Amino acid sequence: MSQMKNMPGSMNKVSDAVNTSQSVVEQLDNVNSCLQPIKVFSSVVQTISDVRPLSFGTHITNCT
Repeated sequence: MSQMKNMPGSMNKVSDAVNTSQSVVEQLDNVNSCLQPIKVFSSVVQTISDVRPLSFGTHITNCT
């Protein structure tokens, strides 16, 4: 019977742990949504940097 009395306290600890983990997940979702504009910017910069530098000016002739 003494184990039955300890059960509610154990359940409270489990409930607290679940609530804490849900809070952590929500905070991570918030951080991820805040980082989304930076990810988009980084993707755009990466795409621009992937353009071959010599692709511009390949039609320039020697003007001397």
